[in-house]
Order: sequence, then C-alpha cells, then structure tokens
Amino acid sequence: MKNKAKQLALEGKVGWLCPDGRFIAVPETGGETSGLTLGRHEAAAIGLLESDYRHLLPELNRRRIKSGCQTWPETTRYNLIKAFMAEHGFIRVAEDILSIQDIE
Repeated sequence: MKNKAKQLALEGKVGWLCPDGRFIAVPETGGETSGLTLGRHEAAAIGLLESDYRHLLPELNRRRIKSGCQTWPETTRYNLIKAFMAEHGFIRVAEDILSIQDIE
C-alpha cells in the first residue's frame, strides 16, 4: 500500500488511499487558516467517513470532543483527523509526503 501511495504521489495525485486499496482524490481548495476551515485532506476525510466508513465517525467525534474542539476546523491545530485516518489504515497521498519516512 505504501508503494502504491508513493507512486500516486509521484504521478501528482492528491487524496486518500483507503485500506481496501481504493484511491479517493480530493478536490483543490483555496488557502485555509488553521482553526477556521478544514484543509482539503481533512474535509475529504470527513466526507469519506460519512459516505463509506460511518462506523468510524463516532470514535473520531469522541476524540474531537475530548480534545476540547467544538467544531471540525478547530481540530486542525492538533492534526487530529489526519492522525485518525492513518491509525485506521488510510494513507494521505500528496507530493509533500514523498520525503516522509513512513511512505518510503
């Protein structure tokens, strides 16, 4: 899976590689300010969980509340959504991850 994610990133793809091997592209978004809006991967992750992985949403919501965040955008300062997705076998695909050791 990590090799597939790396190859997708090398091809310029941006999105999530799901535990079942599906790649879900994320749409481009404008500039975001941490705490005010969700970044593109975070927003796509919430949408992906809502559509295909609903069983994971209650746990992510519990973590959001436990962190003291009232809204999803507030979680960006903790990297909560990306970390949660990684824990559950999702791999974030983007050009900036090519140098991260976990993907090599």
